[in-house]
Amino acid sequence: MGALDPSHAVLFNLDPDVIANLGNGARLVDGLFGAGGQEGDIGFFSDARAGFSLVRSIDTLDFGGATNLLSNAFYVDNFGTAFLDDSMIPDGLFWDDNGDATDESALVAWNNIAGGGWTYGNLEVPANIDTRLAELADALGVTVAGLGYIPGGLVPAEVVAVAEANGLFAIDKIEDLRNANVNYTITVRTVDGNEFIIRTAPRFAPIVESAGSDAQFLVAGSLDAANVPFLGADAGYLAIIDSVMDVPTVAARQQALAELGFNAAAGIYGSAYALGTDQFFALSGGLGAGDAIGEEASVSSKGAMWSLDGITRGFVSLGGRVSDTHPTANNLGFETESASVWAGIERSVNPTTAIGVMLGGGQANTDMDLDAGSVDVESLGLGVYARGTMGGNGRYKTMLGYQNLSLDTERNIGVLGATASGDTDGGMFVAGVEADWLKPMNTWRWGPTASLQYVNVSVDGYTETGAGLGNLTVGDQNTNYLLASAGLRAEADYQVRGGLVNSFAYATVTTQKGGDDVITTNFDGLPGFGMPVDAQDDTWVDFGVGISTTLAKSGTSETTLGAEYKGAFFGDGFESHAVRMSLNVKF
Repeated sequence: MGALDPSHAVLFNLDPDVIANLGNGARLVDGLFGAGGQEGDIGFFSDARAGFSLVRSIDTLDFGGATNLLSNAFYVDNFGTAFLDDSMIPDGLFWDDNGDATDESALVAWNNIAGGGWTYGNLEVPANIDTRLAELADALGVTVAGLGYIPGGLVPAEVVAVAEANGLFAIDKIEDLRNANVNYTITVRTVDGNEFIIRTAPRFAPIVESAGSDAQFLVAGSLDAANVPFLGADAGYLAIIDSVMDVPTVAARQQALAELGFNAAAGIYGSAYALGTDQFFALSGGLGAGDAIGEEASVSSKGAMWSLDGITRGFVSLGGRVSDTHPTANNLGFETESASVWAGIERSVNPTTAIGVMLGGGQANTDMDLDAGSVDVESLGLGVYARGTMGGNGRYKTMLGYQNLSLDTERNIGVLGATASGDTDGGMFVAGVEADWLKPMNTWRWGPTASLQYVNVSVDGYTETGAGLGNLTVGDQNTNYLLASAGLRAEADYQVRGGLVNSFAYATVTTQKGGDDVITTNFDGLPGFGMPVDAQDDTWVDFGVGISTTLAKSGTSETTLGAEYKGAFFGDGFESHAVRMSLNVKF
């Protein structure tokens, strides 16, 4: 919840005269700092409590003041002056000391990264420590001396190894470091409506409060972890924080956080998506009325097709696309240019069906908005497909393909004056089916058309270079796209100087779902975070027109040239323009 405007806080008030001596406040749980509470007789980290400072006003209890300062010296030396979130808390070695799975296991050691690793805490008050150590040694199967126990001392490596292999011990997050006990008293006055509201509003570090999206929030939070001493992060991250905060405007700070994050993910998926849909676009439509396969087979006018013997055909297709994807809450927008070439050969299995194989590849170049970087993708792939007729008026095509991907990325980080570069590999599965049913009407054929396409993109993880502390280690990436289209198509054939001219046009409504992911990402030495990639869900209208014409014909030879344009319009976040050139040869 956001911070409460004091002018709206009229349903309750705090009476300083009453609460000043009631011991109200906020502190970390006693099991870690203090007298031990339910967890024992002494706090694991310190026998002194770790309380937040408190500033009172008539309608606000401000725990931590302007600095979130905690009163415990051990906490400040190891965890800083702020409350930790889940990504910043250390691992603990927990011991099931009574065989009761319903209660909390005892904390034995914590992983002090900057202090050398697994470190003992306070296991018991001095008067009872000998008994406790004997129980621990017995559970581990070592001697008390072998434990090497010193409060605040490192756990011997052999003891750690034995504990990790022992079913009574487990490594888990020390969750109580992100839990606090909050106690306060309010005096309720006369309340209209017999109800009142208490709001809790967290306060974040300035760089985190500068974030304008979930993605920026995660980046800022990871950088802010450099203020947690036990993590032992490079002090250069604190300089990066200062550089971001020195930027004069909130908008500029948000752009800096966007550039520091893994903003290339959406561009990677956009580039691969373009190449995947290009493959399906390269394949011509189903067989038409003049395409019956047999000894007298004629050349298709709807794609790059040549006839080798009556029952064998081939095709070649050259295509290009320019698309623009708008920014979302978490991702920058980008523009993609792609080009591809595909060729294949098919053979009939009956007079109405042909099956074939296609080979090809392409290249896609994506520029991120705000000059934030670029993504270059090259692909090589293959596919199997079938084309055919259905009844007297129907046609269909269906395809299943795979493309191997080679990717290069660049992130321009303006606040650092550096560029982070990455290279990795990936793969993409493409599947699609398209059908239409065209009924003759005078010189035209009209009817419904529909298609369904699926694209799955996977990219291997990698670590960037070139930007120093701004480099990111990026985990594996995976996403899916599903496109469904439905609309109308019209075609007409004309005889011109002894050759056949085929023209067509179509309009479909296309809905796209998918493109989302959460990618494990981290700066070196800082907690990782899941970088969100927003789904590219959208609906638009596809308009397409095309023509094919006979260039030359003699004897059994015929050469036909075709061209097609397909554009995506009226979408909320996506626009595309694609062209395809085809050459048909019959001999």
